[in-house]
Amino acid sequence: MKQAGLILEKLSLIILALFFAFFPFIITPITTEIYILPKQIGLIAVGLLLLVFFGVKSVFEKEVKIRRTPLDGPILLFLLVLLFSSVSSVNQAESLVSYVPLFFAGVFYFLVTNSVKDRTSFFILTSGFLLGATVLAIDSVLHFFKVYPFSAIGGDFAKSQTFTPLGSLLDQAIYLAVALTLAAFLIFSLKGKETNISALFTRSNIVLG
Repeated sequence: MKQAGLILEKLSLIILALFFAFFPFIITPITTEIYILPKQIGLIAVGLLLLVFFGVKSVFEKEVKIRRTPLDGPILLFLLVLLFSSVSSVNQAESLVSYVPLFFAGVFYFLVTNSVKDRTSFFILTSGFLLGATVLAIDSVLHFFKVYPFSAIGGDFAKSQTFTPLGSLLDQAIYLAVALTLAAFLIFSLKGKETNISALFTRSNIVLG
């Protein structure tokens, strides 16, 4: 049973890393809004899947393990305040619909904190995030040279030089700034320590294998 729980734990880590890598590029023209709504649907779908994995893993291990962090209280309080605001809103139905993605964003925080149990798992998740940010930056450069990788998905307006899968250049700038800060943190944290990048890659393969 514990072996099955360990497999689910590794699978959850892989799904989270892949989600972080592909998150900026979740767009589709079949919805009324092609940028934000598909990302919200993806967030909810992956969140529900990982919650199921967490529940099944807890059943296999016959115990519920939840990692506590200093931010748990403020995030829970924030979600409760938003829920109260949505319930007491004049347009209650629309407010609750808008609340659902925020709720799952909070769920994602707890899923991530319970998935990052050591330096290697942290490296795997951040690698997924940085991979997505790197591809996003490359896409911006390609647009500058009038090469449009997402024209088949986004339609003709994806051929604009100002197009970005995140919806706006400001959102993209913030996203890339966070990625750059995280990359700088990783570089400086690895510098001068015995655990180098190649060692982390090796350990990552062991964890995922």
